Amino acid sequence: MKKTICFGRFWVVWVVFLFSLQPALWALELDLSQFPLTDQHDQTLKAPQQVHYLLFAGDQASFELVSDELNQKGQDWLDQRQTIILADIHKMPRLISKLFALPAMKKFSFQLFLDHQGDYTQTWPHPPKLLVLFDLRSPTLVSRQIGSFTELEEALKP
Repeated sequence: MKKTICFGRFWVVWVVFLFSLQPALWALELDLSQFPLTDQHDQTLKAPQQVHYLLFAGDQASFELVSDELNQKGQDWLDQRQTIILADIHKMPRLISKLFALPAMKKFSFQLFLDHQGDYTQTWPHPPKLLVLFDLRSPTLVSRQIGSFTELEEALKP
């Protein structure tokens, strides 16, 4: 009986420990100077220390929530808000990506940074059909789920 109680306590402590580490791990992974991020034109991120917000799209459905409006607003709108967009495309088959997705992305009027392998974003939240907006100015990780362009505008008001 004592072994079972001790074993049960071990798992409770272990789970609590892992959950307490998760925000710290995300904060470390959101150090943009550590990422060799490239956009749809293979351009690297310049001056990552000037980025205040990172808008993360974990799937195509979430990205489509804001892509049309961002295409109309253009890169200047994002620059004024010191925001970059990062899309996780590692689940997309490489052939589809090269032949169809990347040529379509090159037509966007804004920079879209891409995680081709899923290496950087695998531990980040991937809510279906929602974007995640990370506030990089905070010493602790602050994120907010975004479901529309209107919500994004509200969150990024200067």
